Amino acid sequence: STTRVEELTAAFTKIGLPWRAGFALTLAFRLVPVFVESAQTVLQAQSLRRLGEEPRGLVEKVKRTAPVIVPVFMGALRRADRMAVALDMRGFGRPGPRSGILELHAGWPDAVAVAVAVAAPVASFLLRRAGLGLVAH
Repeated sequence: STTRVEELTAAFTKIGLPWRAGFALTLAFRLVPVFVESAQTVLQAQSLRRLGEEPRGLVEKVKRTAPVIVPVFMGALRRADRMAVALDMRGFGRPGPRSGILELHAGWPDAVAVAVAVAAPVASFLLRRAGLGLVAH
């Protein structure tokens, strides 16, 4: 949540992933919250139309959630169409190498973050294996 989407795209490209694949992954990161918000809006509208009738049981909840799929899917198609036009206008499909605004370089803070990310689970496993940290019942 603290990394900009553009930085993720540049990082994916830097590790050798094709630019289009990196763009598709970061696009998914951008669109998932939009779809969730759209589904919540549709669910709220449907619950208001029912005037507070609360579904009882899992089957009833699934039955009431199923009609959300069509409006969310149609909204997704509209967004995809608008995005395709915008990408075409910006030259998304043009051949040749990509240029980018961001130049990424790994530094000592990155090395520290990787070391902590690797060391913490390893240390936790070793401590657990040694019998430390167990809770008696």
